[in-house]
Amino acid sequence: LPIIVDPSHAVGIRDKVFANQTEITKVYLLDGLYSIGAEAFAGCTKLTEIEIPETVMYLGIGAFRNCSSLETLTLNEGLLILDTGAFEGCTSLTEVVLPEGMTTLKAGAFAGCTSLTEVFLPDTLLTIEDGAFKGCENFVIKTTLPREEWPAGWADSWLDDAPVEIVEKAEKEVNAIIKEEGEQ
Repeated sequence: LPIIVDPSHAVGIRDKVFANQTEITKVYLLDGLYSIGAEAFAGCTKLTEIEIPETVMYLGIGAFRNCSSLETLTLNEGLLILDTGAFEGCTSLTEVVLPEGMTTLKAGAFAGCTSLTEVFLPDTLLTIEDGAFKGCENFVIKTTLPREEWPAGWADSWLDDAPVEIVEKAEKEVNAIIKEEGEQ
């Protein structure tokens, strides 16, 4: 069951509005939404893909928590804050590209995403809280920032011993283009 959310009627999605709706498979969020509330789609276990439009600046606590079938996640520029546990327990998610302009990744944002293999961090990310990737064991963090340039707001234990690969900005952009072309 696909869901279309039209912002001409609302600028945000309320807390828990679609929580535990296990028949939802895809969500279409139209430009004009500014926020997605706490646990708005939590427990939508058949949800397989979501694209967050550029107008969304904030994803609430546990917004997509335990969406265990979520495989495709597109986060667009405009998103500033991923709150605590936003994608916690999304066990089918394999890759995440955090958008340029994003500033804050809260505790446990991707905790328990056990299929995660790589995460791209933008240069604009000022805060990464403890345990952002807790329980994600077989993934690589990719960033253009060498360790000595990591912002002071990156908590000491956010990394959980994951390997870090320093990539050229061009490589990050090429990977994003390849991903887009593969979806067409």
